[in-house]
Amino acid sequence: MTPTQALPCPCPQTFGQDSRPSLRRFTLIELLVVIAIIAILASMLLPSLRQAKEKANGATCVNNLKNIHLAATLYGEDYDEYTMNHWPTWVSPGETWDYNILPYLSIPDRNTVSTKQTILTCPSHFKRGGNDGIPGYWGFCYGINYHFSNYYFGGTGSLAVAGSGGAIAKTQMVKNPSDLIYFGEHDNYYIVTSHKGKYYGPTFTFAADGLGYIVSTLHNGMHQYVHFDGTVAKSRWNSIPGHCEAPAEQAGKAWCLSGNVNRR
Repeated sequence: MTPTQALPCPCPQTFGQDSRPSLRRFTLIELLVVIAIIAILASMLLPSLRQAKEKANGATCVNNLKNIHLAATLYGEDYDEYTMNHWPTWVSPGETWDYNILPYLSIPDRNTVSTKQTILTCPSHFKRGGNDGIPGYWGFCYGINYHFSNYYFGGTGSLAVAGSGGAIAKTQMVKNPSDLIYFGEHDNYYIVTSHKGKYYGPTFTFAADGLGYIVSTLHNGMHQYVHFDGTVAKSRWNSIPGHCEAPAEQAGKAWCLSGNVNRR
């Protein structure tokens, strides 16, 4: 080879043509297979994500119940150890718990409860009345044990309610504070009744699951409530016996201040 001869090019090029490698496209069948796999994976993950969300909402709900209990305790300290009261619901505002508790939760008024997320709102609940899609009954996702009622107690204490025939309960009337339910979740009214069939709604109506009461799938099927001593507990929906159901001893401790189903 003479010095003037050119070496042959090891990579011959064809000018004017795209030298990039061609890209292989998915066929329709392959695309459908990929979509199907993604759908299967999503169906497997969504229940877990839902359960994780409900667990997080349940933690928020527990914190709400603790704050509600603290507010009720502070109220009792300010008012000579009287408990929160729910009955009668027709008395003027300021005598039932859903009004009296608001200042202790730094909530200015009832309108705030029905239009904004507050400590009285559980994120898992559905709207049952009110504005702006706020969950619960006009923003209330919790109710008081309806045995905390001057309807059940005679006497004329300093906080007696005119025309009700009784006085509001006091702290010393509670015999089993670690068993007695003070506040619990609800989905239709400001009270939690002790009847199994009426557990999460008003005492004067019945409704199918999800229509007038709590939806039984919320919090992964667990109902949360706070005892009079401040401990928060949970149980399967409708698993706690009503005060007129067996076993009477368990029912009495859970719902009646005296611990006795025959004495309220």
